[in-house]
Amino acid sequence: WNLFTNAGSLWVAWVNKNVFGRKGFWLTEDACRFSRPIRSLLQLKHVLPDLLRCEIRNGESASFWFDSWTALGPLFNMLGVGGPRQLRLPLGVSVASATMNGSWRLPPARSDEATSLQIALTTIDPPNASKGPDIYISGEMEAETLCVNSPLELLITSCDRAFR
Repeated sequence: WNLFTNAGSLWVAWVNKNVFGRKGFWLTEDACRFSRPIRSLLQLKHVLPDLLRCEIRNGESASFWFDSWTALGPLFNMLGVGGPRQLRLPLGVSVASATMNGSWRLPPARSDEATSLQIALTTIDPPNASKGPDIYISGEMEAETLCVNSPLELLITSCDRAFR
């Protein structure tokens, strides 16, 4: 498993490109055509928000809608299926997509939930490329910080440590 936890892991790069493709991990649905390990990962998506939190740095790998990068948790859970239309941000975008010229770029709030998000964003610095890659922090690892490129890598690391 250690091979898969490395940021430059060939397996993780292959899975992201050939299995998840343009949809990415969060939007890929479980299907019989996937191998058993991939299906297991996809079936565990619902527990990831409880297992990890993302610290935004450059905002390029963190999912705007599905990663827990604000105190509000995954924004899709809060804003629902209308959230992408309301905020004019498609489901597959990264946190960096919600910024422009170093500032948050969101339309005026049209719901209480969107207002809560905009209030929360006043406490979060916008992503900046000079800060380096986003970091995923797992509560299951006693606040240990791991530098990984995706929730998939963190899940693999968490499973590896659980079975040692």
